Amino acid sequence: MPDRIHLTEGDPVPAECADQIRGALHEPLPSPNANVEDIAPYFGLQNVGSTFQLGFFVGMARLPNSEGPVLIIHPRFQDLDYASMFAVCADDPEVYDLGATFFVWPDKPPIDGEPAPHWFTPLLVIAFLSALDRLCKRHLRRNYLREVKNLTGRMKGRLKLREHIRNNILRYRPERVVCEYGLFDDDCLENRILRAALEVSRAYMVQHSGFITPAILGWIRTCRAALARVSIARIHPRHFGVARQMGTFRHYRDPHRLARAVLRHLGIDPENLGHGSDRMRVPPFALCTYELFERYAETILRKSDPDLWSGGWGKERNLGLGRYKTRPDFIRPKAGVILDCKYKRFPDGRISDQERADIYQIAAYSRHKGVLDKICHAGGPDKPQKLVLLYPDVEYAEPSWCGSESRDDQSLHCDDFEVPLLVKRLYCPRLQSRTHAPLTVAQPLDESPEGL
Repeated sequence: MPDRIHLTEGDPVPAECADQIRGALHEPLPSPNANVEDIAPYFGLQNVGSTFQLGFFVGMARLPNSEGPVLIIHPRFQDLDYASMFAVCADDPEVYDLGATFFVWPDKPPIDGEPAPHWFTPLLVIAFLSALDRLCKRHLRRNYLREVKNLTGRMKGRLKLREHIRNNILRYRPERVVCEYGLFDDDCLENRILRAALEVSRAYMVQHSGFITPAILGWIRTCRAALARVSIARIHPRHFGVARQMGTFRHYRDPHRLARAVLRHLGIDPENLGHGSDRMRVPPFALCTYELFERYAETILRKSDPDLWSGGWGKERNLGLGRYKTRPDFIRPKAGVILDCKYKRFPDGRISDQERADIYQIAAYSRHKGVLDKICHAGGPDKPQKLVLLYPDVEYAEPSWCGSESRDDQSLHCDDFEVPLLVKRLYCPRLQSRTHAPLTVAQPLDESPEGL
């Protein structure tokens, strides 16, 4: 029985592989309507007759609670650079929280003998920096210590009478007072873990500056300032078992998980960044590609329309109060444009059942009262003016939305509906060939030319 099963996202599982997957399953598959956090460990697997259908997830992992083969799910678009898409989303304050997109499980055994995709390492580093930035701005915690000290010329906290008499009164030291007071200390284990992963991530970004955006640069500066009084120490796996992640430290759970993945994957001692590992260990991971594509589309569209309404981030964004609620991907209310993302290949001109279903879906959006109210209340037209289906494609230059008139020859028009329908391409970054050399820092950490 092979220890590796190579599949492609969104495809049906071949019969010879379905039996192995069925034998490795120890619990029922989650419902398609479950949260993405529950679906991701199974790569969106669903029962379809006697076989399985994969969802739109890529990654490498064994099924939960399984000792079966490793599932290696390849992207259907081999030349899309997911890390660059992730970095572009980082610049949008409405989108940069991509916690429901990328999942990694560093507590599971690593996938040895299988190289990670070129986009995995930068995506992991960016995801950690994003989570750390949110923690440092809102929920950074410190140790609270009780210190007893013989102070000179001042008092602080509570007087320790017995010690004061023994050490000062009997020895005739009237200028001194023994006091007990509380002290906040940033240099705790929980913060040392974050500081170590931060320095490793920063060293990686210095050598891979093509991923650096203004937002990522701001994250690094903000986090280094917040953790400036935390010492840089070597982190051992046992430290993660004793680090606090409950109570007031519950917000550390996700940053610690990503920090562990960064340190385990890059294998670098932050005290000696010049010695990297020639063989990086890949933790099990999964990337929700359709969710990333939608968030990337939101980032690009918001640059041209700040009033863009997004239906993402959960079912609470459903429009309407009736039985049949609806949730388009995007609405440009003032322009009266409804947009829907399709993580599929651009139609080749032949009408398929799936393409027909996509067209009927967006046509139904245009007649729903909740959608019409969203457009009218924003001061837009009385009815939708345009319907747009967006498909991913690779851009060989600057990423952009194919929305300008100069590129309309790349789109398909349909005049069969009262509301004009356009099928357009959303151009995404192209994957470049990259090598993962051991990390080295040519200059001291405070003097890098990139200003990191």
